[in-house]
Amino acid sequence: KKSVPTLAPGDGRKRNWTAILEHIEVEWLEQDEDCSRNAKDGDTLSFNHKGFIAELPPGKNTMNGQPIMKGMQFDGNVNPESKEAIPLEFTLGTPRLVVGMEAVLRTMCVGEKVRALIPPGLAYNTRKDFLPYGT
Repeated sequence: KKSVPTLAPGDGRKRNWTAILEHIEVEWLEQDEDCSRNAKDGDTLSFNHKGFIAELPPGKNTMNGQPIMKGMQFDGNVNPESKEAIPLEFTLGTPRLVVGMEAVLRTMCVGEKVRALIPPGLAYNTRKDFLPYGT
């Protein structure tokens, strides 16, 4: 595989969504085969998500003094205790979401579910003090 670029929301760089998706492992959990996949800039989406740590760089097991580990949930709009979900709303093409997540959402239709492994350069590498670089 080619090396993964580091792309940040709002960095002003034009996106080649097809090329970005080549770096993301997507597992379809629920898919609508009859859906036309035509999401475009300006479309507003509403979705649920959970973010888990897939890998940690060697020696990086704390963040802001708190322990972190592989498999730990670090983000999401679903309360892990009550299971209540408040969908996140996002407009495609606006600089609010990590690039890898936006790339995956552009391939989805209403009601579909995926599990995506997004590499650090397309996720949180550019967000200082959020997760260790390379997570």
